[in-house]
Amino acid sequence: MYTREETWKQQAARLFKEVPLIDGHNDFPYIIRGWLQNQINGQESTIHDMPIGQTDILRLRAGSVGAQFWSAFVPCPTPEEQEQGCVAQLHKTLQQIDLIHRLIEMNPDTLVLAESAASILDGFHSGRIASLIGVEGLHQIGNNSIHATTFRLVPKREKASGYTVCPHPRNVTDGNLQLLHRNGGIIMVCFLRELTDAKPASGATLSRVIDHVIYIGEKIGYSHVGIGSDFDGMLRGPDGLEDVAQYPSLVEGMLSRGISETDVKNIMGRNLIRVMEEVEIFSHLAKAASREFLADDIGGIWGADIKEQLLDERKRCKSLAS
Repeated sequence: MYTREETWKQQAARLFKEVPLIDGHNDFPYIIRGWLQNQINGQESTIHDMPIGQTDILRLRAGSVGAQFWSAFVPCPTPEEQEQGCVAQLHKTLQQIDLIHRLIEMNPDTLVLAESAASILDGFHSGRIASLIGVEGLHQIGNNSIHATTFRLVPKREKASGYTVCPHPRNVTDGNLQLLHRNGGIIMVCFLRELTDAKPASGATLSRVIDHVIYIGEKIGYSHVGIGSDFDGMLRGPDGLEDVAQYPSLVEGMLSRGISETDVKNIMGRNLIRVMEEVEIFSHLAKAASREFLADDIGGIWGADIKEQLLDERKRCKSLAS
């Protein structure tokens, strides 16, 4: 409970102990792919203190990150790869998923795999960063719905901010914010400079990111706001929010701007946990209500003659048994 004796900094530090700060999108695995070619054996010191980017183990700890969706991102296919049905992208995506698993196994005192809302909280209470895996773009599942089932995808509106605050095509209009409100979802506010301010070179600041949070919160309610930084998917973060170590500044800034403690807790992570719990319940009910499963139409692989031979053999075996 907030007391007047607390400073904004002290209040923020307390909140980090009470609720996990959950970031819905970080491209650290792609930085590792580019910088280390995914070869992390013997690279513990580099992973702990990266010479590039906005993320590493030391800065994650400094930023008091409680849970992280690691993006298994790979770029969209070239025209030649597109003709092959995005198989190359699917292969690269599996490489990135494997990398994330290896990254977690390399840092068992810091990271722990999480696949549900409950496991996020378990990881947080163990003092580790609950690590979830996400993919972005249908090209990453080879444009094939069956792979979505394999990856166990959980849809969310990630990496966007308010269009009215910054009119960028990737940001969300007021009309779509209302739709998000109706379906109970959340928008994960992004830190990309070009999504933060129309003049990204000078206007992309921590304060401007909070402007997006406040605008969306006042428009549709703070229970529909989360964090989706896109750190390591950018060259430079907003001024004052340069890397994952700066999350305390974000929380302190939201408090100092008048966002209530309850709303800040929701933004930090409770909103995302709520949505995940609702998705898990819906998934369970949907599976119980229907036994239909996604399946590819693969066409016929046997001719009528082979099928006839198989039928005849089965009939012969039955006659012998009788």
